[in-house]
Amino acid sequence: MIVRGFLAVVVVIVSLVIGAPRAEAAVCRYNVTPDASQGLQALALDVTVDCDQLITADGFRFGYNGNEHVTWRASLPLRYRVALGDLARDRRANDFSATDQGVLAPVDAWLAAPIDQGAIETLEVTFAPSEGVYPLTNLRTSGVRHILSVADWAFGGYTVFASRPPVIVRAAGPAAFDPPGLEGRKTAEISVAILDSGFRMTDADFADWIGRFSSLVARFWAGFPTDRLLIAMTSGGRPGSPFGRVRGGGGVTMMMRLSTEETPAFLNERDWVLTHELTHLGVPFARSRTPWFMEGMATYLEPLIRAYG
Repeated sequence: MIVRGFLAVVVVIVSLVIGAPRAEAAVCRYNVTPDASQGLQALALDVTVDCDQLITADGFRFGYNGNEHVTWRASLPLRYRVALGDLARDRRANDFSATDQGVLAPVDAWLAAPIDQGAIETLEVTFAPSEGVYPLTNLRTSGVRHILSVADWAFGGYTVFASRPPVIVRAAGPAAFDPPGLEGRKTAEISVAILDSGFRMTDADFADWIGRFSSLVARFWAGFPTDRLLIAMTSGGRPGSPFGRVRGGGGVTMMMRLSTEETPAFLNERDWVLTHELTHLGVPFARSRTPWFMEGMATYLEPLIRAYG
């Protein structure tokens, strides 16, 4: 009888735990209005913040000391304006760019996240229409909302505010080459934002170059490692020496910095950087203090993948 009574209590407790409705996670909602009235290089973002719990302006933070370019407005709901074009130019770092064709910056440089607010788990971003500005991210979407977890915020991907829509490139998607019956998206979509008007490369040249090596990576991994990718192509690299970087928080994105003098012949025959960065998409992420594994894997695999071509 004692055993039966104990088992009955266990069953009740388990039922309560499993059956108890999970409290909905608290959310901060952002409405972002791009302002390019002074040109894209001087782009500013007007942001309204509405959270499920009361948080003052002092309760938010930015990455990259973005707060130096932010003005908060003392009103409810909370509002702030970030001079993103100025921030991108002041940083003079590879993660930022401000050109005549758009502004590139990591999402945490301009999206304020709550500090030590354990109840807030999700950030939901909606972009208001703005003439001549195309906001581009690779964050997960639900309708018009772009969704980023607070845990991913510090590693959040690149955002682009461009003067025109991206060039679309497609590759065989995840599990495309796997045996029948294994679920996988059959086509991966790569959005390429071109942030300079001075490249010798045409849109078709960029599409051919990225499409070729994306296909080789897809063949190596038995399908492109992600179903969506945003690549920002910006100027400033040295001739013959492109630079690339991948950020994965909330949705994988890539930045490629090229000299405007690069040609299709060089990039297709001699460049290895694009393949190296694309290889990162299939390798586990390691924090910046321990990059040896993912960098070592990409360095080892890149020439093998290019040998397919």
